[in-house]
Amino acid sequence: MKALLSAYACEPGKGSEPEVGWRVALEMANHCDVTVITRRNNREPIENELRDHNGAKPTFLYYDLPKLFLWLKRHCIGASGYYILWQIAVRIKFSNNTKQHDLVHHVTFNGIQLPGFWFGVSRPVVLGSLGGGMTCPTAFLPLFGKSAKFERFRTGLIASLRYMPWWRASIRGASVVLAANQETADVVQRVRSEPVPVLLETAISKNTVLAKASEKLPKQTFRILWLGSLIPRKAANLALLSFAEACLEVSNIELIIAGGGSQEASLRDLACKLGVAERVHFLGKVPKDRVNSLMDECDAFFFTSLRDTSGNVVLEAMSRALPVIVLWHQGMKHICNQETAMCVSPTTIDETVKGLAEAMMALSGDRELATKLGEAGLKRVVEHFSWSNYSMKMMEFYRMALAK
Repeated sequence: MKALLSAYACEPGKGSEPEVGWRVALEMANHCDVTVITRRNNREPIENELRDHNGAKPTFLYYDLPKLFLWLKRHCIGASGYYILWQIAVRIKFSNNTKQHDLVHHVTFNGIQLPGFWFGVSRPVVLGSLGGGMTCPTAFLPLFGKSAKFERFRTGLIASLRYMPWWRASIRGASVVLAANQETADVVQRVRSEPVPVLLETAISKNTVLAKASEKLPKQTFRILWLGSLIPRKAANLALLSFAEACLEVSNIELIIAGGGSQEASLRDLACKLGVAERVHFLGKVPKDRVNSLMDECDAFFFTSLRDTSGNVVLEAMSRALPVIVLWHQGMKHICNQETAMCVSPTTIDETVKGLAEAMMALSGDRELATKLGEAGLKRVVEHFSWSNYSMKMMEFYRMALAK
């Protein structure tokens, strides 16, 4: 089988969506003949990594728009505008390549708003897994501050997608559309007659699973790690509010916040106002190769995103046997369950702060519970969310697309 992959974001060692593009390319190459279209600026890291790769290797085709458009990207149209134009140009430039392959798979960017421009090609098309169909729970918009207006606009945009002709054409024209979470599946389902399967868009390499919760030596201080970009939708402020609530009852916990972003200064100020500044440590942006060791130094992982397709960082934490505390919605409902994590449903801000605080207190006061959840989470990742499992499931969808 010959598969043509569209992976705008595709770069090894970068993490997030670029890492997803890279891993999907490598894993699918174990099952079929894979050619990947990606950006030219990804070429050097890809070629360097391929030289040391011993397994099956995909073929890469590199393309970037003329330099004028790179200038426009930085000063005018932004990444989204550049991406739209790149997708249109790729569709035109590589139209002959689609005829030389059995199917086209749109991998990254995987946002539901811009699922590529592959409608009307002469080969079956697989979209996804698509994400981005989630919206922030309305009760939590006050935590967004000035960004709340944009968040409301985005919610309206998601609701209006089905009325956009080109979007309907993209979704209806695909042989198979996959969603990374149920919220996105529900949006897609409005314009498709076939069921929309849910398949997480990311996974974990089994060779990164090294730690066991039972092997960790207990420390006097219970260290809770929050890792991500310091931007409104990641809701580090919710983590601080919950941590401050927990600190009223227990004294042996610390919060480690790793990541950079526009909210860092305001979050430091909030920690001071809440009276927990001495027990909150801001590490700034952490290099990708430091993440595993940082997780191994901590006792639990905290994930408070109010809008996230999945949460690859939670999979990483579970693969290190860290017990995780999560807002149980969107991608987290697919990754975690009550047996593998401390799951708190987002209801109101006050109730959620209380629930997250109680989860921190429960883990810090019961090391056996923390160990049990860590090991259960590790087992779940190995059994359900490895890249090898992902590639085998994706091959089933490839065959489904060809059968249609």
